[in-house]
Amino acid sequence: MITIPPFCPRSSCIHHNSDLPLPDNWFKKTQIYHTLSFGNIQCFRCRSCGKGFSQKTFHLEYWVHRRVDIPRIFDSLASGSGIRQTGRAMGCSDSLIANRHARLSRQALSFQSLANRDQLQVKEAFVFDGFESFIGSQFFPDNTNNLMLKNSQYWVSSNHAILRRKGRMTPKQKEKRAELEKQWKAKGNDLYLKSKEMLGYAGFQSLKAGRLSMMVISDEKKEYSRALKKLPVYGEWIEQGVLEHVQVSSKEPRTTSSLLFAVNYIDREIRKNLAEHVRETVRFGRRVLSETERMAVMRCHHNFFKPYRIKDFRFGERLVTHAEMAGIDQAWVTQRKQDFFTLREFSTRCFLEPWDEKIWSGNLATPLEDTRKRARFLLG
Repeated sequence: MITIPPFCPRSSCIHHNSDLPLPDNWFKKTQIYHTLSFGNIQCFRCRSCGKGFSQKTFHLEYWVHRRVDIPRIFDSLASGSGIRQTGRAMGCSDSLIANRHARLSRQALSFQSLANRDQLQVKEAFVFDGFESFIGSQFFPDNTNNLMLKNSQYWVSSNHAILRRKGRMTPKQKEKRAELEKQWKAKGNDLYLKSKEMLGYAGFQSLKAGRLSMMVISDEKKEYSRALKKLPVYGEWIEQGVLEHVQVSSKEPRTTSSLLFAVNYIDREIRKNLAEHVRETVRFGRRVLSETERMAVMRCHHNFFKPYRIKDFRFGERLVTHAEMAGIDQAWVTQRKQDFFTLREFSTRCFLEPWDEKIWSGNLATPLEDTRKRARFLLG
C-alpha cells in the first residue's frame, strides 16, 4: 500500500497528469479509518482542487470487501480456465472473478498502450490477419483483427468486428437468421473498416520508428488490400514501392517457415488458452465486452509474461519475452510488472487508442444484448 500519493485522482486537477514534478506540499493528510480487508487506511486531500481520496484509491482492489489472489486469476484466465472454474478453484463467486478480470483488462490495456507509445520501435515486418469465432450464437460470427510483428511474434494490437453469418445454411437456419436480423443486423463493411483502422495503426508505428520501406503480410482477403489502398498516403506508398503488401494463401501449411506464422501461432494460442474459444459447445463468449477484455489480458500475458521460446532464448538463467525480442527495454518491463497487480491504472494517464478506449469504458454493444436468456433458442 502506498504511503505517499503519486498524483491527484481528479482528472481536471493540475496535479493529475502534469509533466512537471509535483510540489512536496500538494496534498495534506486527513483522517485514518479501519477496514477488515486492508487494515488502517490513510486519507488525503489535494490542496489545489480539494479532492479527497485515500490510499485505496490507487490500489487495484479499490472499493472491494474481499481480497483475492490477483496473479492467480491472471494466470488462470490466460491458461484455458473459465470464470466459473476459476471461482470454484479459489472458493469465490463467478461475479467476483469477473470483476477482477475486468480490472485486470484495464491494467493490461494501460501496460500495452504505454509500451507501444514509449518503448516500441518497429524493426520488422507486420503480419496481419483475423481470428474468427462467434459471440452468443453462431448466427453472430465475429472477427478479432490481430496485428503482429513477424519475427518476435510481438502482439502489437487488435480490434473487434461483428460479421453477418455466411456459408452453407439449411432453409430453417436461413429463416432464423432473417428473424434475428429484424432485431439486430451486422454492418456489411465492419471488417473492412476495422481492418483499415488497424492497418493505419501499423503505418503510424512504422512512421514513429522512422522505418520505410514498410512491409505488411496478410492472407488474400480482399478487405485487407482495399483497406491499405484507401488509407491516406499509404495507397500512394504502394504505387511508389515504399509500402509492400505481401499476400499469402491461408491454405498453405502452417509451419514456422510460413510468412503468416506469427498470426497462425497466435490463433493456435487463442484456441488453446482462452476458454470461450477452445470448443464451440457451452464454452463460448456471451458478451462482446467480456470477450475483448479477455483478449486484452491474453495479449498482455503473451507479450510481457510468457517466454518467447522455452529453449534457446535466454539471458543467463532468465527466459526472454516477446516484448524483449521486439526491442522493448527489459528494465522498463520489469518495473511495470512489479506494479501490475497492485497499482491501479487511470485511463487519463495511459494514452489509449480509440478501440482500446471502448473496451476500457465498456462502450461495446452485444447483438441481442440479453444473450444469456436467449442462448438455448439461438443455438438451435
